[in-house]
Amino acid sequence: LTGIGAPANNNYIPPVTSSFIVVQAQGGVLGSFSNLIQPALGTASSGGLAAGTRIDALYYNTGSATPIGSNSASSPNGTAAQYAADPNAIALWVTPASYTNLSSFGVSLSQNELDLGAALDALRGPAGVRNNEQATWDFGYLFAQQPKNLPGVFDSLTGEVNADAAEGAFQLTNQFLGLMLDPFNRPFSPGSAVESGSSHSALGFDTEDPQPGMPVNVASQDVSTPPLATKAATFDQRWMAWGAGLGAYTNISGDPATAGTHNFSTSTYGFAGGMDYSIPGALFGFAVAGGGDNWVVTQENLGTGNSYDVQAGLYGRTNFGHAYIGAALSVANNWMKTTRTPFAGAPLSASFDAQTFGGRVEAGYSFIYNAMKITPFAAGQVLAFHSPDYGETDSAGGGFALNYAARTETDLSSQLGGRFETATSVGNMPLIMRVQAAWEHDWVNDAGLAATFQAGLAPGALPGAGTSFIVNGAALPQNLAVVSAGTDLYVTRSISINAKFDGQIASGAQTYGGSLTFRDAW
Repeated sequence: LTGIGAPANNNYIPPVTSSFIVVQAQGGVLGSFSNLIQPALGTASSGGLAAGTRIDALYYNTGSATPIGSNSASSPNGTAAQYAADPNAIALWVTPASYTNLSSFGVSLSQNELDLGAALDALRGPAGVRNNEQATWDFGYLFAQQPKNLPGVFDSLTGEVNADAAEGAFQLTNQFLGLMLDPFNRPFSPGSAVESGSSHSALGFDTEDPQPGMPVNVASQDVSTPPLATKAATFDQRWMAWGAGLGAYTNISGDPATAGTHNFSTSTYGFAGGMDYSIPGALFGFAVAGGGDNWVVTQENLGTGNSYDVQAGLYGRTNFGHAYIGAALSVANNWMKTTRTPFAGAPLSASFDAQTFGGRVEAGYSFIYNAMKITPFAAGQVLAFHSPDYGETDSAGGGFALNYAARTETDLSSQLGGRFETATSVGNMPLIMRVQAAWEHDWVNDAGLAATFQAGLAPGALPGAGTSFIVNGAALPQNLAVVSAGTDLYVTRSISINAKFDGQIASGAQTYGGSLTFRDAW
C-alpha cells in the first residue's frame, strides 16, 4: 500500500470492504500469520489505510464452504462476498478498526448494537490470526458490508426476538389470574347468598336469596318482567363449574435509536376451566388452562416466536362484612420456539421450555349508591418468567448462531381502582353490567438476555472470542390505565354467561383482549 519509490509511486488508500488474495496454495492453507503490521494512516501523497479501518486476514481451504471475496468484492450496496472457485487462499480485507466505533463513516450505534459490536470485536480477535471455520464463514459475509449498512446488519444478529419471549407468557398468566379472581368472572359479594347458605352472588347485601345461584338484588328487584322459573332447592348451591375462552393482542413500541429495541406485537389465546366450592363467607377453587401465544418483532422483520402453554392455579376469596380479600396463584409451562433470519445465511431457530409463575392479592370494599354497587379496590400482582440455557440451530453452519444464558424476568405491579355494577334485564333474564377502571404501576426487573456467538465457543476460536453480550427487548410500560367492561346474563337461576372486554393503555403500549365465560352452579 505504501513505501514504493519512484517511478512507481503508490498513494492508494483502499476503501473499507476491499479485499486482496495474497496467498493461494493448491495443497491448502495450514499455517497462520502471528499478526499483521498495519499500514500507517494514509494521506493523499503517501497512501495507506483510511481513518477508522484496519486489515484483517481470512483463511480458506477446499471443503470449508466459506465465502471469499475477489479484488472487486467492495460493493456499494453491501451485498455478501461471492464464493471463490479455488478457496485454498488467504485474503486480506479492509474492515472497520472497531465495530463499536463507526464514527469515521458517519454511523452511530444504539446500545444493543454497541454491545453486539464489542462481541464481534472479541470474536474476530487480533488482526491476521487464523480463526476457526465458523467464524471465518461469518466474517466472510460481514467484512463485505458497507459501514452504512452495519446498524441494520447488527440488528439482525442480536437475536432480539428471544429477548421478547416473556411478554406473551406474562399476558397469558395475567389473564388466567383474572379469570380465577376477577369479580367479572367470579361474582361474589359480602352479606348475600354466601352468608345465607347459597353461593356466587354479585350484587347487594340482602340476606335472603329468592333465586339461589344468581345475585340477590337482581333476583329481588322489580324488573317489570316475569321471574325466571324456579324450583325448590333441596340443598345449598355450593359448587360452581366454569369454562372460558380468552384472547388478547399487545403492541409495544421499541426505542431503536437509543436502546436499540424494536416494535413488537404478541397475540395470546387459550381456554380455561375450573371449579370452586363455597362455604359461608368464603369460596375456594382450582383451575387449569391451555393456550399459546405468537409474537413478532415487526420493525425490520427481526424474527418470530410462538409457544404452547399449560397452566394450573388455585384461588380463594373471603368476606369481612362489606369488605373482601382474595388471592390466586398459578404456574405454567411454556414450550417455546423462535425463528429469525440474519443478514446472511439460513434461518436460525431455537426451541426451549420456560416456566411462568404468578400470584395476585386483591382487597376491596363494596357499597350501594343509587342502585349501583361501587367497589374501590387495591391489588398487588407478581409475575416471574424463567428460561433455561439454550442455543440456536443453524442448518447451514454459519449465520452467527447464538447461545442464550438462563434468565429470570419479574414484573411486580400494583393497581388502584374501582368497579361499578348495575342490574337490568333482557326479557325475563337478569343482566348485570359492570365497568372497571384502575391505575397500574409496574416494577419490571429485566437485566436483558445474555447471548454468545456459537463460533466463539467452537474449537479453534481465538482467546476471548466467547465474550457474551446483552440484548434487550422492547421495554414494558411502567404506568398503565386498565379498563374493563362486561355483562353477566343469567339464563337460568344457576346458569350464567359472562362476556368481558379488557384494555390496557400506556405510552407506547396497548393491549386489547376479552373473555367469554360459562358458569353453572349446583
